[in-house]
Amino acid sequence: NSNSGSFCPLNLRETVINLIKDHSNRHMLLPKLDGTFTANADEIWKECVGEMIQFCKNNDLLRLWIYFWKEWYSKGKWILWARAANKNVSHIKTTMVVESHWRHIKHDHLYKFHKPRVDHLCFILVKKV
Repeated sequence: NSNSGSFCPLNLRETVINLIKDHSNRHMLLPKLDGTFTANADEIWKECVGEMIQFCKNNDLLRLWIYFWKEWYSKGKWILWARAANKNVSHIKTTMVVESHWRHIKHDHLYKFHKPRVDHLCFILVKKV
């Protein structure tokens, strides 16, 4: 790996990008996949750093980790791009996420109903989503 011309092999790049996207979207006010919440930004930062270190270690990507630490995951750089670095959740990106979620609900559950009744919509949101 140390003799190759790139930090990350092609077959792992999509995984790395998805991991970074996940790290950038974490926030104290947003639940994790298991439904629990993280207490503070420092805890989120430590989790993200640990996950990236483990990924790089498991895939023998020392040079990639060095790059990530210097340019992305050191505390001074992380606060520039991570959502968790701010106490509040940005409403701009949150709005995009909510709109995307509604688009999926409409496509998956409401495709037969142009203007569903409120009780039907509530049923779908509570039972199906």
